[in-house]
Amino acid sequence: MVETLRLFYIMILFVSLCLVVVDGESKLEQTCSEDFECYIKNPHVPFGHLRCFEGFCQQLNGPA
Repeated sequence: MVETLRLFYIMILFVSLCLVVVDGESKLEQTCSEDFECYIKNPHVPFGHLRCFEGFCQQLNGPA
């Protein structure tokens, strides 16, 4: 019984880890042609923190 629950617990952890990795990959590959597209795809980021650089949305590190 304990080993069955342990196996089930390990499977849940593995699946959740895979979902996190897949979600992270999809966010990195968001393409854009203008800066405003980055804010449409990432509405939680404050204005002025993203730029479209070489076709991909990139976050600025801080004030220049």
